[in-house]
Parts: sequence; C-alpha cells; structure tokens
Amino acid sequence: MQKNAGEMQEDIGSKELALCLARQRVKRNISARQMSKDLGQNDNYIANIENNISGPSLPMLVKICKYFDISIDEFLGYRTVNSPILYEAINGLKDLDASDLEPIAAIIKRLRKNNGCQRQPLFFLSVAKRVYQKRSR
Repeated sequence: MQKNAGEMQEDIGSKELALCLARQRVKRNISARQMSKDLGQNDNYIANIENNISGPSLPMLVKICKYFDISIDEFLGYRTVNSPILYEAINGLKDLDASDLEPIAAIIKRLRKNNGCQRQPLFFLSVAKRVYQKRSR
C-alpha cells in the first residue's frame, strides 16, 4: 500500500525532529531566537519548529545541520562514526587477506553478542589496528 505525502511526512516524525533540534541547540547553549537570527529567519522560527507549529524545508534542514556542523544522520540521532582511528582501521582491513580477517571477524562476532559494554568497540579498533600494523611491517 502506497502512502500519500501527508502520511509520509508523519513517518519522518515532526516531534522527533523537534526534539533533535532542541537537543542540539541546548547542547551548544544557543537560544532559539539567536539560532533563528543566525539562520536568517524570523525570531520565532526555531521555537515554532521545536513547538511543532511548523517544520523546516529540506534545504533548511541541511542549513540547520551545517549550522551545528553535523550530518543529517547525526542530527536525527543515527549513530555515525566520526573517529579517525575507525577510518584507519577500516582502510587497513581492506587490504588484509582472509586468514588475517578471520580473527578480527571472530572478535566482531563476539562483541556483537556481548554488546552491553560501551568499551568493546574501542577494544576492537585497537586489535584491528595492531593486526594492520603487523601486516604493514
């Protein structure tokens, strides 16, 4: 069943968008009025979005994300990785052969199974980096 435009807009989640905007703004200690002015809008523009009175256009959403210096994914709360060590590990893994990747894949599998610990991804990265460095020697 295909949705009409109004139903699709509801899927985007205007309340969630408003919360994401408020979270980013408050995190940076910026008033709604100041942000509205910085974006070249009327004084109540950001407050209206946060109060679910109106929503931003797609170009304005992009402008808001640029204002916060984050991607749209980050703005909406999707987990994105912005870590130089992760990029280094990923690039290093691309050049490894299957025998080198097997232990790393086993570590990833174990980490996913035990995903309760926040430090585990950093552990994976340090192991991947060590494997990559050994391979580079």
